[in-house]
Amino acid sequence: MRLKKKKQLRKPFDAHFTLDELRVAMVQTIAQINRWQDEAGVTEASLMNFAVSTGSYVLVTRYNNRNATESASLFYSSGT
Repeated sequence: MRLKKKKQLRKPFDAHFTLDELRVAMVQTIAQINRWQDEAGVTEASLMNFAVSTGSYVLVTRYNNRNATESASLFYSSGT
C-alpha cells in the first residue's frame, strides 16, 4: 500500500498561522490517518495525542478513533 502525502497547511514552513488554520489542519490530519487505517483494515482502536505550537498558540488534543475504549486524560502545565 502506498500512502499519498498531502499538505494540510498551504505553506507548512511559514511561521505565521492562525489558531483556526492549525485547528483545520489538525482535523484534516486526523481524518487522513483514519482513512489510512480503514484502507489498511485496522479495526482496533487508536488512541492518539496531537500537539502543535506556533510559539504564540498551542493546540493539543487527544483522540480515540473507535470510541470503544475510554481515552486517558490529557494533562498540561503552563508557566514555570
